[in-house]
Amino acid sequence: MDFALVANMKEAKNGQLDTFYFSRSGGKIESWFKHLRNALAHNRIFITSNGKGLIFEDEAKNHLSMYAEVSSFEKLKDIITAIKKNCK
Repeated sequence: MDFALVANMKEAKNGQLDTFYFSRSGGKIESWFKHLRNALAHNRIFITSNGKGLIFEDEAKNHLSMYAEVSSFEKLKDIITAIKKNCK
């Protein structure tokens, strides 16, 4: 599966699709799923400036705690499926 978890927000906002940054407030994978759920639940989904992808954001205490640029919902689904499969 081709995606990247990056260490800081600057790396995540470089325009590379399928890149994720999140503050690790718990277990890595559990925290990532929590941030992704929050982005979906709070409707923090945007189209990238070039129109070729989607941006997901989560905020905590007025700062961005998760930022992701994904090429499509289908790619996000594939990433989630791969993570779940490899965590069993």
